[in-house]
Amino acid sequence: MSRDSASPSPVSTNPFRSRPFALFWVSRVLTVSGTSAQGVALGWQVYVLARQTHTVETSAFLVGMIGLAQLVPVILLMLFAGVAADRYDRRRILLISYGLQAVCAGLLVGLSMLVHPPLVALFALASLFGAAQAFMVPANMALVHMLVPSAALPRSVAWNSIGVMSGMIVGPWLAGLLCALSMPLTYGVVGGLYLSGVVALLFLHVVQKVPPTEGRGPALMLEGLRYVRSNPFVFAVLSLEFCALLLGDASALLPVFAQDLLNVGPEGFGLLRSATAIGTGLATLVFSIVPIRRHAGLWMLGGSLLYGTAISVFALSQTFGLSLIMLGIAGVGSSVANFIRQSIVQIVTPSHLQGRVGSVAGLCKRSSDELSKFESGAIVLWLGPVGAALFGGLGAIAVTLIWAKVFPELRKADRLLAAPVPHASAPPLPHQISADDPSSLVAKSSSSP
Repeated sequence: MSRDSASPSPVSTNPFRSRPFALFWVSRVLTVSGTSAQGVALGWQVYVLARQTHTVETSAFLVGMIGLAQLVPVILLMLFAGVAADRYDRRRILLISYGLQAVCAGLLVGLSMLVHPPLVALFALASLFGAAQAFMVPANMALVHMLVPSAALPRSVAWNSIGVMSGMIVGPWLAGLLCALSMPLTYGVVGGLYLSGVVALLFLHVVQKVPPTEGRGPALMLEGLRYVRSNPFVFAVLSLEFCALLLGDASALLPVFAQDLLNVGPEGFGLLRSATAIGTGLATLVFSIVPIRRHAGLWMLGGSLLYGTAISVFALSQTFGLSLIMLGIAGVGSSVANFIRQSIVQIVTPSHLQGRVGSVAGLCKRSSDELSKFESGAIVLWLGPVGAALFGGLGAIAVTLIWAKVFPELRKADRLLAAPVPHASAPPLPHQISADDPSSLVAKSSSSP
């Protein structure tokens, strides 16, 4: 048999066989560590400064205002950032974004050297961070799609999540230790993490090119929204994520719990922030080894219910150990649901829409993250910190049950399989975007060739 007629070698499903993906993953871990550490440091600094002149409830509200300050530029820029990720060099977009965040960290070093840093200046820098991250999210999601073959895409999603969770574990833990020593030192380390991520990206060279996108600005920005809205299953998945996280996320309340309820100081605050990421990271690691093979929809709904239940128990906890455990369990539930959501979006979206659909998914995620901080800060004024956390956990449970009833396709979704990614100029494959059978977005077994 001639070499030409020999069967082709099977494509590896190990994403780390791709050197560009390995470099991207290292950069991702470093920069997420920086982002997580910056979030902990900024939240702690605002709370401590506010407590000098305000009540616990008002101080918690001001911490929630950080989320609102970061959300405004995300809403204004995210859809435009999605178009940019589809039309321009995604690696260069990330380099600029990480560089801008390093500059912000440097400015925070200078502000923290003041005896009484003005809160307005801290909120302004939080907005600048949000603007940079608006471009970072769709570029990251779209770039992963270019670095591995389609057969390795589900595992690359899992390992990308592991990288994110690793950064979300290390960053808060490191920031908690450094905040007890020096705020300028903390922000200096944050800047160093961003710059290290830049160095890793400088060695990344992507051969594949995304074909030019036709059309003009507003139409291109809305195309991602139209794609999501035309797929009821994808719409249900992303809207569930938005509503559940909007209500359930208690991260803005953690400074209050650490300082005034559990009395564990900045070190304990860092551990509380890391606990959710530890649970998420461990669960995601399991998925990378033993993937979810059947009943993906039920797994996703179960993960959301577990998340809301754990947050509710955390709200009532009066011991540091139980609080850590509940936040870790919340991370496990969040990981189950988030892994399936990310896999669906990555697998079914055509290459030429990856940036714009990624920007919609990122907008849902970031909006829920930041709005949840503002929502928690506002509710705490009426219900107090414990009541606000309990309200969020029970709300996440209620939303999940409502979505399971209103969108039955979520319950019916079965297996996650990676289909070959169509060429950018070709129409999306029918089984990827079926509006008549939304659950077909999650591939089912078939006897057809």
